[in-house]
Amino acid sequence: MRMALIEAERPAASTGSPESALRDWVRALEATAPISRNSQRLLLDVIAEHAEKRGDAPALLAAHERLTYRDLAARANAYARWALAQNLAKGDIVSLLMPNQPEYL
Repeated sequence: MRMALIEAERPAASTGSPESALRDWVRALEATAPISRNSQRLLLDVIAEHAEKRGDAPALLAAHERLTYRDLAARANAYARWALAQNLAKGDIVSLLMPNQPEYL
């Protein structure tokens, strides 16, 4: 399965459309890109913020699945709880083996 963010031909209002999802991801990446200036800000922090503000807006789109920001944040939290239950800590290395699907992010 291939994931795709749909590219907007023209700017659209923040309506929860696929085009606004693409713009949200660009803003999220821009917000986390300057790691040296803001080393405590993670992409997952940005996802959580979007889940609060735009919970039902599309975040990731795939051929057979569509995740809202709320769905994406919930899955991220489930993986975080699993990692904590395994006593994983910052700096530990984990191998990920799973099919190409939205939650892979």
